[in-house]
Amino acid sequence: MLLRALKATRSLLLGCNGNIVNHADLNTWKKAKIDSTLLSCIRSTMNKADIDLECRTKGLDVVEYPLYRVFQVIYIFLSLTSFPSLLFVQIKYISSSIFHQNIKIIFLMYYSLALLHSVSYSVSEIYTLITSLIAEPCHFFAPTSIHATLQLCVFTANSGLVFSLVALCCERCVATIRSNKYESNGVTLGIVLVFLTIFGIATVMFYVYDVKDFDIKTWAIGILPPGSVKEFNRVAIAYIVVSSLSILTFFLLSRINRRRCSMWVYFHQRYFSA
Repeated sequence: MLLRALKATRSLLLGCNGNIVNHADLNTWKKAKIDSTLLSCIRSTMNKADIDLECRTKGLDVVEYPLYRVFQVIYIFLSLTSFPSLLFVQIKYISSSIFHQNIKIIFLMYYSLALLHSVSYSVSEIYTLITSLIAEPCHFFAPTSIHATLQLCVFTANSGLVFSLVALCCERCVATIRSNKYESNGVTLGIVLVFLTIFGIATVMFYVYDVKDFDIKTWAIGILPPGSVKEFNRVAIAYIVVSSLSILTFFLLSRINRRRCSMWVYFHQRYFSA
């Protein structure tokens, strides 16, 4: 068909140069042009169908699965209900507590990161749920700006909770070692631990993520980009080890302080009681 169109075009050009128009060749050329346009439309439609099928296999079948939607709604409900609870505890029991200023700073940071996780996770899941219900197969993928922002917020909150646990562990170690003078100290230690927590979060974030990682679309905002999975797995193992060591340290510090309090009560009752 294309060869016929080329021959017809050549004949038409030769006819125009000689002031002679071959109407048969002109009709053949028009027919070939129409067939070529129709073929392009068919190819475009087939390509769109293939793209939609590819997008569907990449995740739309997962997010449309009824059981996935049920758990998605449950997670959204838990995240939304946890927000007022965390805010209530932060305002009533942390801000107005009689704890040392250093531990109050760390607790406020810890609960603020938990609030960030609650908000960012709720928004990401609600966005995924709505777009999977109303969007076309290839339009339910979040734009890069939204995906990167919410993904990094969730990662910051998760990493910050671990680093806050380490900061709290360090604060309790210092308080146990310097128990006689710690209560008279200021908030320098708490501020330093907050800055170290921020530095740790930023360092891990730059290690795990790269800008080009977000060029690949994922079927949910909470899903890691494929280019970050390897680094994140290493960080996750490190987080498990660090969290376990922190909990073990808290247990040992609790035993030490409990024994110290028991000895203080014993000596007070023996030598100072009437």
